Amino acid sequence: MSPDITVLGNHEEPWPVLRVPFEGGHTVYVVYANFEDVNNVDFFVRHPEWGRLGYLGKCGADEAGPGLSWKELDILAEAAQNSSEGLADSSQRLLLLLPMLGDADMPREASHIVAQALTRCGIRSSAADELATVLVGDQEPDSEPSWTVTTDSPIAVCSSSYSPRQIPLALGIATSQAQALADALNGRE
Repeated sequence: MSPDITVLGNHEEPWPVLRVPFEGGHTVYVVYANFEDVNNVDFFVRHPEWGRLGYLGKCGADEAGPGLSWKELDILAEAAQNSSEGLADSSQRLLLLLPMLGDADMPREASHIVAQALTRCGIRSSAADELATVLVGDQEPDSEPSWTVTTDSPIAVCSSSYSPRQIPLALGIATSQAQALADALNGRE
């Protein structure tokens, strides 16, 4: 292999980062963390005016999630691209953020929406429906988390004990910043 080709699992190379910009100058960062013996994919939210990152979750050895409700995932996937950086294609955005999904309130068409995204990204349409069902899951509503807004923050929190969003996302940001993030995640301008 050529020395200038980066292998995702090579812990000596810089970590690949994919960006999903959305409303209000917010960005989701998806970081493929290459450690010598473990690889994780971490999901963060950031705004240039914050002094911190909001932690959505992680896929890998020490999974943490869910980090997004269906409504938030759908809004982030469809968000208008106001930046020249990051993923612009809504299907790619949806599939990249899909591992952070967990929601008892899934619409009936969720599997169909994911299947369409898979097809647009190159999966054979004959395989897309079955794969989408596996990816979205077919669990009973009682076994999935719910999302609620509390009096402490306008940002929804998750009922799952494994979710970093049991506390408001980006805890410690200013009240106006929390409201702006909540509005962006809910599709309000």
